[in-house]
Amino acid sequence: MERCDGIWDWNDEDFAFQQEDHGAALRLIDSPLFDPESWLRRVAEIPPFAIRKPEHLPYHVRVRIEEMRQHYIFGSWIGFLATARALIEFALVDRSNRLGIDPYVYARRLKGLSELVEEARPNLGAMSTRLAAVVRAANSVLHPRRDDKLVTIPQLMEREARRGFEVCVALVERVY
Repeated sequence: MERCDGIWDWNDEDFAFQQEDHGAALRLIDSPLFDPESWLRRVAEIPPFAIRKPEHLPYHVRVRIEEMRQHYIFGSWIGFLATARALIEFALVDRSNRLGIDPYVYARRLKGLSELVEEARPNLGAMSTRLAAVVRAANSVLHPRRDDKLVTIPQLMEREARRGFEVCVALVERVY
């Protein structure tokens, strides 16, 4: 990618770009965080949602889908897995009647997510195994033990995120 040193050397009155802003922009471009080629590759990898009327999805689902996209594009794997886990939990609880499960232990206390995934198995089939894998990966990065290795291997986390995106798409398409 070409550097853009000459772009900000304008004398336009409406363009109030300070020299320190110029330096900050260059530091960002030169940092390992700035990786537009990877961003573009990941945008192309995001699976499409086949929802007839996305505006009819619950707000909490739409927000989590958008957050998952942003985390995925920018390689924020822990954020992605945490958000995917939240989406799975919300969808299973929100659609519990349709899935034939009772999400509560008693009153307003929810069952654990792994238990919800297992109880939904008769209605979700093989998807349950894939959902359980996302939940395990998310739990591993959110509540790591000393011997957990997932967070130390970015390529493994990216692979888990890609699989997580695919199964979250399938879940949303199936239950909504």
